[in-house]
Amino acid sequence: MTRPLMQNGIAELERMFESSQADPQMLEALEAELKLRSVPRATTLLAKVRRAISGTPIVPAASQEVLFEHRVAEPSQGQLPIAMAAANSTPVAKKEPEPPLQVSVEDAYKILKISQNASWDSIEQSRRTIVELARPDRLEKLGEEKRQALRLDALKANAALNALLQARRAR
Repeated sequence: MTRPLMQNGIAELERMFESSQADPQMLEALEAELKLRSVPRATTLLAKVRRAISGTPIVPAASQEVLFEHRVAEPSQGQLPIAMAAANSTPVAKKEPEPPLQVSVEDAYKILKISQNASWDSIEQSRRTIVELARPDRLEKLGEEKRQALRLDALKANAALNALLQARRAR
């Protein structure tokens, strides 16, 4: 078996493909050569060659700009963002993130319902159990008051674990 394209690098084979996509003999020669190569660029080019042989259109890869062209550019001075202009020029208030709860080490043990000599695994398991109750798929069936209570319990459990972790690091 002769390999007339064996001496060509993958970049040269890519150029050959781009310039001779309508030439069936060249496409077959490229396919024969690329079947014997296993580097990623060669396998990608082989797929393109096979699509060209079968007549399937080759879809160009999307560039970063194309993927995000739907995003609105930053407003220039004097212009309002679209969200604000659509709301009768009333600014949209951003919700400030709530500061994390601060819990003492003693309260952390109470929140997690564990003893002070509990292992770290049991501490983590207790937190997981409490947080598991506040999963969104479980909350959707409950009333608003119960939802808020479970969310607060989950926040407290996370804060308790954080307090115990900081106390452990301080030792």
